[in-house]
Order: sequence, then structure tokens, then C-alpha cells
Amino acid sequence: MMERMFYFDRPLGEDSRRLFCHGFLSEETPAGVAFVLLNGFLDRMGDRHLRALQADLARVLAGCGCEVYHLDYFGTGDSYGETHEMDFQESCRDVAHVVDTLRASRGHRHVVLLGVRLGADLALRLAESRTDLQHLILVEPVVNGRLFYKSRLFLRRSAHLLYDIQVDLELEIDGQRYDDFDGVPVSRGLKEALLGLTAEGPRCEGKKILLYSLAASPDAARELDIITDKREIEDLRRTLSAANRVRFGTVPLDGDCQDLVRHLAPDAVQFVRLLQSLPPEA
Repeated sequence: MMERMFYFDRPLGEDSRRLFCHGFLSEETPAGVAFVLLNGFLDRMGDRHLRALQADLARVLAGCGCEVYHLDYFGTGDSYGETHEMDFQESCRDVAHVVDTLRASRGHRHVVLLGVRLGADLALRLAESRTDLQHLILVEPVVNGRLFYKSRLFLRRSAHLLYDIQVDLELEIDGQRYDDFDGVPVSRGLKEALLGLTAEGPRCEGKKILLYSLAASPDAARELDIITDKREIEDLRRTLSAANRVRFGTVPLDGDCQDLVRHLAPDAVQFVRLLQSLPPEA
């Protein structure tokens, strides 16, 4: 296994969107299976903890002969763009471009999207319109976007009120107003996309999905900013199960993401073995 850092370039008019990628590549001939890892964002679970999780998991998968691609969205991480340019719909198009590139240039028959938190929601949104994306691994999707969004703005406002600090919950950049999401400027389009996330929203059909819910201890929930309603995760499971093959599991989480690695890795490896055994036309 070798690790490489590089960029995917998605043409956009006369310009392009440069997406940073940390690739975990097989030194042998690729097995025809690639994983694209999709971060969460706008919460701490999508930040430092998740990067350690994805690097450890990527090395396990690469050891099985897969190629693994860990992307930074445009406007985040080491990708080009400013933070306020982060956009849900454009990020879906960016990932679609990466998938097409992997199929065309690397010959991968199967591309698996593995998303955590909002990355899982992005994977679901993209898979709705792509019949070639048949395999998803989703970790604690944001099921109630309104709760996710409003709760964090409320917590920020409450913290400033506690210390009697006046705060403007909006930012102005180049004449445009953005919500100040704990220091991250969120555009109107991104806000609308997040507020629209519900358990009834996904319209995937014919997919094979591993869906995980996190059973976080109170300390872990505070540390990782996990705010969710487990009833709505169950609603999402029922919605997806109506037209897809869904395997549902719960992962205990006590303080870091190593619990996720220990639980996800065996299932992900089994997923890989299944895909590698399928005939070319499958």
C-alpha cells in the first residue's frame, strides 16, 4: 500500500474546482473496488476525530487490495476555495466527477461511498441520481437538518448571553450575508440544503447499504457535538429499507473514534470481499 497526496480538477467554465485528495493506493493491480470517503462538516465529529478514523480505516481497506480516496470538499481542508464557498449541491457534483474519473482512469468496477454525518447525507443525495453507485456505508447521517442547524446556533447564542457578550450571528463577505455557524460562514444555499434533511427525504432504490447509528456516551456526545434523535435514525432505516437492502447496526462510542474503526473495519472488509467476488457484469 502506498499513500499519495494529489488534486482532482473538476472543470467549471473557464476555471476548475481543485479538490485535495489523500489516496491510499494498492501497489498491486487494483481489485476493481474503490472507496471514496466523505467527511462530515460543521461539527467536531467531521473534523479531527474523523480524520484519524478515516486514515486508519483506509489503511485496512487498502490492505485488502482496494484503493481509497479521502476527499476535502471545495472550500474546506486543503482543497482550493474559501470556506464560505462550501456548497452542498456543488459538492455532490464534485464527488460525481471523482467517481467518473476513477471509473475512466483506474478501471474500478465498483465505487463505494463511505460517509460520516453530513458526508453520509451527501452520499445518499448523490446515489439517488446514480444507478452506478450501488453500495453505500453511512455512519450517523444527519436525519433532522433543522435540529442540527438550529441547535448549534442556539448553543452559540446561549454561550454569548451567559458571558453577556453581544454577538452578530451573521457575517458579511463581498456584500453577501452568511450565517455565522461557530465561525464558519454558511451561505443561504447551504443552509437551505441542511434544513431540508429529513428521514423521509432519501429516494434511493436498489442499493446495498450499511447504516450505522452511534450509541455515544454523554461525554462522547458533548466532545463530538453529536445531537440527534434515535427515533429519526430508525425512521431513516425504514425509509431506506422500503426499496433497498439495508443492514443496520449500532456502534458504541465512549470518547474517540477508535470504537468506530474496530466495528466498521470487519464489516467494510466483508463488503470488499463480496464486491471482489462479483462477476464483471454485476
